[in-house]
Amino acid sequence: MIFFLLKRDGLLNLNQMIWHMNRYILPISLVGILLCFFIYKSMPAIDLTTGLFISTTAGWLFASILLFKFVQSNKKKKETESKIKITEQQLRRIYHSATIGLWIADFEGQVVEANHIFLDLIGYNRSDLTNGVINWKVMTPPECLDITQQILHQLKTDGLCLPFENDYIRKDGKMVTLVLGPSLMGHQGQQQIIAYALDVSAKKDMTNNHKTEVAQLTTKFLQQKKDEFLNLAGHELKTPVTSIKVSIQMLGKQYRKHMDVEKVLPIVDLANKQVNKLTSIVDDLLDVTKIQSGKMQLNKTSYIFNQSLKECIQEIQQQAPEHEIILENDHDTFIMADQLRLEQVIINLLTNAVKYSPGKTKILVRTLIENSRLKCSVTDVGIGIPADKQAFIFDRYFRAHESSPRFAGLGLGLFISSEIIKQHGGSIGLSSTEGEGSEFWFSLPLKLK
Repeated sequence: MIFFLLKRDGLLNLNQMIWHMNRYILPISLVGILLCFFIYKSMPAIDLTTGLFISTTAGWLFASILLFKFVQSNKKKKETESKIKITEQQLRRIYHSATIGLWIADFEGQVVEANHIFLDLIGYNRSDLTNGVINWKVMTPPECLDITQQILHQLKTDGLCLPFENDYIRKDGKMVTLVLGPSLMGHQGQQQIIAYALDVSAKKDMTNNHKTEVAQLTTKFLQQKKDEFLNLAGHELKTPVTSIKVSIQMLGKQYRKHMDVEKVLPIVDLANKQVNKLTSIVDDLLDVTKIQSGKMQLNKTSYIFNQSLKECIQEIQQQAPEHEIILENDHDTFIMADQLRLEQVIINLLTNAVKYSPGKTKILVRTLIENSRLKCSVTDVGIGIPADKQAFIFDRYFRAHESSPRFAGLGLGLFISSEIIKQHGGSIGLSSTEGEGSEFWFSLPLKLK
């Protein structure tokens, strides 16, 4: 009866029934019969027929109970195996329907499992996977093997690693850039690598294209700036050269007319002024070359700063008598510095103050000593500097008012001045309001070595 029910429920087929009968039921029944027979022998009041009946019945009952327990255990085992199988099928469906590449490989590089996304990324098919011809070490370019070895070491040590980007060779020989996120699975001695893969080749191509476009735009911009500089430099050089040429022609005419000194002297002064301007332009260009090559040397001496400052003010005052240059806070302070270079800075700041304050008369120069530093500032009430251009004012070739023909120059003076101050261990800056004027200042440590 029990076997009939088991067969009905599908837990046992005919072969299994015969196998269990021979393996478990008969021996257990025999043991039960023998056990009950010994009980019968110990109870003489019971006759032989009754004793055999009791023994046989008890043996079969005992065997049936054990078989029932076994079947229950076997049923739970089958249910567990069924659940495991269902879960495995679900995971496999998820694995193969994922929208990203997934693959499993051993530490020798052999890819043992992969979904179709990953196979598409590397250009292989399911047959290649089955035949064992996919090896991620073979797909790795020689120049990328070092990072691969580092990743393997980290996996063996930590069991996982952060996602990384690497190039791989597809089956068709083309390169593909993948982001991989690997980790270990399995037990010691039977570990494998499971990883996801994302194709970032398009993004990399976009990045490379962007870099190319940026490089092209930068080259175009630099070419434009170079052309602007050459045009400006040509104009700046041509003006004094033309003036000198005209002066020489006028001197020739005066010479042929028995030279009138009263008329000749202004011409000589003009020629000399233009020669000085031409020399200044050439000096600026040479200074920039020295700064860029790191060959600008300082000849430091100890001198009274304000005495040198007064000489600079006097020189610019003679050139611009329409302006009044006022010095405040006169100090007899000694400073260790390159006097000629600092005078070059001061002359440049004063010249700019005069140039960019047309129609205005007052320029204020201040010196101040605080925190063991000497600060010198030049303030004008001129046109000022737009706020969006102030951050670039000390850059090479930058001109805040480059669109205006009234303010000539190569855009080198402030760049050179800032480099001179920096080489003295100082700082330089400005504060300006467009339409109201500007204040340029520099600060130097008093104990310069």
